[in-house]
Amino acid sequence: MQGKFTLLEDHAHNALPKLHAEKHRYDFILIDADHRFDGVFLEFYYADLLLKTNGFILLHDTHLPSVQHVLSWIHNNIENYTPVSHNENCIIFQKTAANAYRDWRHFKEFCLQ
Repeated sequence: MQGKFTLLEDHAHNALPKLHAEKHRYDFILIDADHRFDGVFLEFYYADLLLKTNGFILLHDTHLPSVQHVLSWIHNNIENYTPVSHNENCIIFQKTAANAYRDWRHFKEFCLQ
């Protein structure tokens, strides 16, 4: 598997923008580093930019309220992701289409009830 995996020893908020700027694209991305809302949200934001159409994102630790809020935002605001598998601790989404244009005023509530 040489060449199929690269370990980047840096924080996601540093590494992911660099990967995007270098135009890297991936078939699968795992999000399991920062368990705070802002960190998970940022990781999903960049993972979305880095993920190829028909690729998969796995979010871990979905039992945490911070991750549940990110999931709520995805479900309510992003139309090109479909959940394909989930259990009590993780969920896998498939990116079903290229990033759709969203008007700058677009926002739907996503708070947990």
